Amino acid sequence: MSSHLRFLLADLDPARRVLVSRRAPLAISAEDTVGGALGKLGSWAVRNGLSGMLRLITRFPRTMLTLLAGLLLVDQVGWVLPLLLLALLLFSALAWRLTHPGSYRLWLGLRVRSWWLRWTRYSPRWSKLMRAHDLTVQPTPEVEAWPRILRLRSTGTRDSLLLRLRDGQAPEDLEAKVIPLAHVLGSEDVRIRTDRPGRLWVDIRRGDLLAATIPVLPVPAVVDLKRLHVGLREDGEPWLLRLLGTHVLVAGATESGKGSLLHSVMRALAPLIASGLVEVWAIDPKGGMELYPLRSMFTRYADDTTKEMAELLTDFAYETRARSFDLRGKGRKFVPSVETPFRLAIVDEFAFLSAYPGPREGHFPC
Repeated sequence: MSSHLRFLLADLDPARRVLVSRRAPLAISAEDTVGGALGKLGSWAVRNGLSGMLRLITRFPRTMLTLLAGLLLVDQVGWVLPLLLLALLLFSALAWRLTHPGSYRLWLGLRVRSWWLRWTRYSPRWSKLMRAHDLTVQPTPEVEAWPRILRLRSTGTRDSLLLRLRDGQAPEDLEAKVIPLAHVLGSEDVRIRTDRPGRLWVDIRRGDLLAATIPVLPVPAVVDLKRLHVGLREDGEPWLLRLLGTHVLVAGATESGKGSLLHSVMRALAPLIASGLVEVWAIDPKGGMELYPLRSMFTRYADDTTKEMAELLTDFAYETRARSFDLRGKGRKFVPSVETPFRLAIVDEFAFLSAYPGPREGHFPC
């Protein structure tokens, strides 16, 4: 085994670097005959080779079994047939990508990308990266260990590494290093999120899908109030908003796109509003600048005076209270119907409505 390959495997799997080897060295004394010396040498090579191979197969079953199958095929039939099969697989993958890019990306493209990045971008430098950022521990004086890469998922704009922490490490240890890690990895943003005790995800952003304007989403044929599709997340996955059984607060700086989120919610709810399963009550303290174009979709709407808006909000609170009494003793799960529609209150600039009432009844401050 070459020194480079040994270094690569040491970084990938055990996630530890033995400072002082515990393995018994090969001992050949002067009294050994040539046959005895060769026997000891063969036994030592087989013992260490088999144990190393078993560790690799256990830690990387798919990669190692595929490699072994390829080597066995080459040994049995030579190089011609395996190369033809490889060319056929590559041609099939290319045809799949050109004809059905969506399914290709989901079922093959991202998987191959994740596998390739793990073996070429992250694993070869992982041990050096952990040592440079003081993210190693020493379980014993002879062994240095660091968080082990268990899995890598790539979406094209984000690489997510699933790590197993070592004894004595906590997620806060990596969170304290996200800024230097982002710089050394060439990423705009690195985030840490816990998967379960002892395991966490390191999300490495490679691009910004939200930098460009997202095309308008189609009106859904089937609407789920627990999974309302209102946009895209920064990793390219659908942004699913829960409305049933919860409250939603949208906050953001000026020109951050808060209004577009409100319009996306209304667009996604359009089929249920048309069927009478959803009622929307809306308040726009800015005089209709944001919600007035959607007024035909609202059951009740107010944007003129503070008194009018306060009365609408009070009526909605009474309706909510009455609905709670109707559901008393019937369980907490609510199923919308035409007789009892799901009611949604939208208040644009709620802080303006609650903190800045007009100096006179029913008027805005000047």
